Amino acid sequence: YDAITVVAALHHLPLEESMKQLSSLLEPGGRLVVVGCYRSTTATDALLSVLATVCNPVVGVVKHRRVASEPLKAMTAPTAEPGESMADVRRAAALCLPGSRIRRRLFWRYTLIYDESPAGASAQRADRRRGSRGRGRKRAEGGGEQPAAAVEAQPEAS
Repeated sequence: YDAITVVAALHHLPLEESMKQLSSLLEPGGRLVVVGCYRSTTATDALLSVLATVCNPVVGVVKHRRVASEPLKAMTAPTAEPGESMADVRRAAALCLPGSRIRRRLFWRYTLIYDESPAGASAQRADRRRGSRGRGRKRAEGGGEQPAAAVEAQPEAS
């Protein structure tokens, strides 16, 4: 897939297995976006929980000025408390989705964005693991390597 989104569902699944499976479904250059839930375990989490507990009803009143006569159908989906802390999510992402970006959000949420390497980048990574400098591949200016297509588009240095 070119893009996969997961919203408030990853905590229902085995975390590392799910991250690996989602990554394997992405096309080269594809993007995974997760809005996930985490378990509060730190002082920062506790502080954000207090803030979220105060803000949650305020946001509810602002967004839904009328009081519902019955629960919304969308609010009857199965729920589960998250088992993983932010540290657990970060550890699993570092292992399964290297280079992913994770940000803690309000209301016990985080966002994770992972971009699958473009075609050819996996060969460059394999070369680096073997200790090679990518025999025959040009090294990008600025000290880091770029995807093969980006390197080929750069003019030759004289």
